[in-house]
Amino acid sequence: MATKEIPVLGGAGRPDETGDVFTIAVTTAHANFANRETQCIVFNDSAVDPIIWNFSFKVPADYVGSPRFRFWWTIPTGSGNVRWESRMTPLAPGEDMDIVPGNAVTPTAEAVPTAERWKETIHTLTAPFAAGDLVHCTFGRGTTGDTLAGIVIVDPDSAYFDYSDV
Repeated sequence: MATKEIPVLGGAGRPDETGDVFTIAVTTAHANFANRETQCIVFNDSAVDPIIWNFSFKVPADYVGSPRFRFWWTIPTGSGNVRWESRMTPLAPGEDMDIVPGNAVTPTAEAVPTAERWKETIHTLTAPFAAGDLVHCTFGRGTTGDTLAGIVIVDPDSAYFDYSDV
């Protein structure tokens, strides 16, 4: 078995309606990213949990187990902790879509990286994923334990579902 990954967030998803999550050009977020031509997701500091809603992906046909959600993020300035929360709900073909969301991952707050340095966060998933499932996801910055008074930038092109294959 080998570990494989599929991109899950690049270009997909819809921010919540608070205005505390939005996409901007990477070069606007960071002058040092001038060599990249992509959008990034910005999470403001907020008392409300900003979430990227409704991104989804299909579990690959060669999926066996060990599911994880991985993503890279940074800050322009500041210090403190950031708390990331995600929820992944797998749906098998023919399954009712009116189900209780599953597989909430609310890890402890993480120390922020040095400004303008990327940090990888990994959420180990426990839901009963199966090859061919459609997975509905939410992802965002939590409030409990989040002490960073500033924005956090996520690179959507570096968000992956990784897994063990056959």
